[in-house]
Amino acid sequence: MALVFPLAADFFAGLPVSSCSLDLGEAMQVSGRTAGGSVLTAGLGARLWQGSVNLTPMTARQAEAVRARLNVLREPGRTLLVTPYPVDRPAAGATTGLTIAAISTNSREMRLSGGTLEPGDGLSFTYGTNPIRYAFHRVVANNGGLLEVTPNIRPGAAVGAAVRVVQPWFKALIVPGSVNAGTAQPGDLITGISFDIQQTLR
Repeated sequence: MALVFPLAADFFAGLPVSSCSLDLGEAMQVSGRTAGGSVLTAGLGARLWQGSVNLTPMTARQAEAVRARLNVLREPGRTLLVTPYPVDRPAAGATTGLTIAAISTNSREMRLSGGTLEPGDGLSFTYGTNPIRYAFHRVVANNGGLLEVTPNIRPGAAVGAAVRVVQPWFKALIVPGSVNAGTAQPGDLITGISFDIQQTLR
């Protein structure tokens, strides 16, 4: 059966990752500074998770299998589900059966039913239709069960949505032009395979 996109999270989890960075970009431009030292900024759309992935050295046969998997994704509109590396696990509280109980009007805070999380924990949930969007947030603070998260909660997130806290994920694409196919080394080894990923809301 042909692959269905976004590819399941076990695609990414099955790669031999040696290191992976993950960052939430600013999505803003700097237009200057005032005489008083203030920096003038303006938003440039949604803040998106992005990162760089480096794979371990592998045999030529293993490398070709990995390259084939990556090349499947190097087409317009092809995406995958990514769980932050190393695998996220909540620091405390319940891990299954959580749902969104409330979303604050400031779009920065939420409550969960069925458990709670601690600063640094990741969580994800889906929202919207056509396309279904995948939200991924980090907990900034837990104020008596009211969780402040980053980035801001986007329009469309709804009370009652199931929340994933064990191996939370987001939908991503491989950044065009970022794939390094690696270099052959003595001893039938391929080193240096790497690529960049970026969250997509489409």
